[in-house]
Amino acid sequence: MYSHIYSLVKKDLIIEWRDKSLLILILTTTFLFFFIFSLALDDSIGGEEGVLWIVLLITIALMTQKHLVRETENRSWDGLYLSPVDPGVVFISKCIFYMIFLALADFLLIPLYFVFFHLTISKYVLFIFIMLIGKIGIVAVSVFMTTLTIGNRVKEFLSILLQIPILIPLLIAEIQLTKYIFNPELMNFPTIWLVLSIGFSVLFTMLPMLLLSLMKEV
Repeated sequence: MYSHIYSLVKKDLIIEWRDKSLLILILTTTFLFFFIFSLALDDSIGGEEGVLWIVLLITIALMTQKHLVRETENRSWDGLYLSPVDPGVVFISKCIFYMIFLALADFLLIPLYFVFFHLTISKYVLFIFIMLIGKIGIVAVSVFMTTLTIGNRVKEFLSILLQIPILIPLLIAEIQLTKYIFNPELMNFPTIWLVLSIGFSVLFTMLPMLLLSLMKEV
């Protein structure tokens, strides 16, 4: 299984390294959203933590759609489905691939986010952990929903429509956790939201693996 995951992730990384369209999409989309919201929001109003996660949700949805739809156009998705590789393995490999690209983009975009919104934090390790957990959940749901709707004629609209209601609990939890990081002196540590965030990400990483494997057998 691990060799299959490694091979699939390596294949996607090599293809994207030559094309670079996904990285350009992530950088330009996120930069423009951060810049526009920083102009629209007053420093005294707040809401920066909500902006962060809404922008991440939109960016990840666009990224997964662009990549998976491109794979259906060149028939590589059909080849993966017909191969002896378990669909759950393909799902995990796609999630790892997207997480790698998001990590690369974060080196540039997160510092810009702090600059645009004039933010400073002291809990860097906690911030990185919360970002990691939140992005795992969003990526897992996005990949799963895009996979389910990939053969539909309105797949771009339908995929996002299905993702948003499912991701609402995770987004609320991540916003509350991020709010604590930005203002730790104004509130107690939101333990319940951390447990919800971790549980959501674990559930929606494991559940699609099982469901996709069962769907192929059926």
